Amino acid sequence: ALNESKAALEEAIGAMNDMVYRKNNNETILNKLQSRYNKASDKMQEVTTLNNLAGIFRGKSAGKNKTSFETYVQMAGFDGIIHAANKRLQPMSGGQYQLYRHEDLEAKGNVALNLDILDNHTGKKRAVSTLSGGESFLASLSLALGLSDRVSASAGGINIDTLFIDEGFGTLDENTLNDALG
Repeated sequence: ALNESKAALEEAIGAMNDMVYRKNNNETILNKLQSRYNKASDKMQEVTTLNNLAGIFRGKSAGKNKTSFETYVQMAGFDGIIHAANKRLQPMSGGQYQLYRHEDLEAKGNVALNLDILDNHTGKKRAVSTLSGGESFLASLSLALGLSDRVSASAGGINIDTLFIDEGFGTLDENTLNDALG
């Protein structure tokens, strides 16, 4: 009976040692898994943050203005061109017209780089597509000159001599032609 008890005890001790080994091995595996989980969780948080930031840059964030970063930068540059163009357009149009970037944020589609014109005689803004041929020519010419002014200013003030030849000059009356040439 003693030998059987010793054998049972040795078997129980062996089983216990096996269980302790498995327990320690499982704890080591668990620690490794928790460490990997924590790293993956940190990476997932980073991915979520980057996805949210990318959405903002693409103009896809919920409940926000849907202007992408690229469009925002273009709008800023375009505003500078419009400002420079208005310095040309106002004298050409006898103070009648001023260009504005379209600002209807509720409009469908990408309209952030569309232009409106303020008619100072009526005090109303309207789409540039409503201008007559001669008026459109003056607006286009002023935009081209405004772009030239901005490029020149960003190039350190280098003067860029330009000659515009366009059939639009022929659509202008003599006074407007003199204003445009001036």
